Amino acid sequence: MSSSPLNPLVPALVPPADVRALLFDCDGTLDTLPVYRRAWAAPFAEHGFEITDAWFDAHAGLAIGPFIASALPDVEQAEHPAIERAGLNAFLDELDTVTAFEHVVDIARAYRGRIPVGVVSAGRRDAVERSLEVSRIRDLFDFVITLDDVGRPKPAPDGYLLAVDRLGVAAEQTLAYEDSESGLAAARAAGVRVIDVRDI
Repeated sequence: MSSSPLNPLVPALVPPADVRALLFDCDGTLDTLPVYRRAWAAPFAEHGFEITDAWFDAHAGLAIGPFIASALPDVEQAEHPAIERAGLNAFLDELDTVTAFEHVVDIARAYRGRIPVGVVSAGRRDAVERSLEVSRIRDLFDFVITLDDVGRPKPAPDGYLLAVDRLGVAAEQTLAYEDSESGLAAARAAGVRVIDVRDI
């Protein structure tokens, strides 16, 4: 993988000069949401729930537990692990269709090796790691933090707090790239600066 971007960097994404580390949300770096939606359609339909555009737009940024609970509030908690497995397996089956947001990935390529670069995701480790590997960008990141590493998902700051601790860099000198309200809230709660990539 090239250590420099193939295209000029988008100015609005370039970190300020005082930033000493970069953190990326997986879904804000890879275009996983269309695949995610297709993967959950069947498990949810089995319980009588149809994913609409409006519902998905409002809930796509949630971690997997709240995501399932929001769609299926009347389903017993004991059934959630099987539903989660079904959704994740369907997602993994379609990983070859995932593409990268190149304007975001170009930032990671440009700064890899110059400052620490990591991923902070509310997804499960197997899905996040395999998404990055299939997209051939896993080597851009020094570490990957997922829901499996922390007690609470975004919007709790746990993932970002753990990342800052690993980085050994002050939170205010760290910049995150996010694409959901829960992710933005998590970064800000940890004292990390954040760019909403949806605006760019």
